[in-house]
Amino acid sequence: MGVFLIILLLLLILWPWISPYVTRWIRMFMARRAEDMMRRMMGMPSRKEERRRARAASASAGNQGGASPGTDRRARRHRAPRQDAASMLRSVAEDVEFTEIREFGSAPIAGADETPRHKYNEEQVSDVEFTEIKDRP
Repeated sequence: MGVFLIILLLLLILWPWISPYVTRWIRMFMARRAEDMMRRMMGMPSRKEERRRARAASASAGNQGGASPGTDRRARRHRAPRQDAASMLRSVAEDVEFTEIREFGSAPIAGADETPRHKYNEEQVSDVEFTEIKDRP
């Protein structure tokens, strides 16, 4: 009983220094639980199940005579892209020339002299024309 009281007293005295770590741990714990719940609702495996599958896959890859499983997994995760972003965008981009059409007009807005204040009219874009430019064969 005396040990319990000493531990409780230490916790009360040291609480201002301990509380940031405790609250951070509680937040992370709740975030992990929420992520697992969302994964379950979407039909995805939990984080624990994914780790187990990755461990099994790396163990089976390690048995086939390659590099160690940990280095292989890190190399795949941090591999640089084969193309730079600009060349990837050029390969899928389409050039289009725009002509903007603006229609201006006055629209009556309910003012102080009119009683129905919730009624108003707005003009919107009616049509857009564009010309497609194809440079590649």
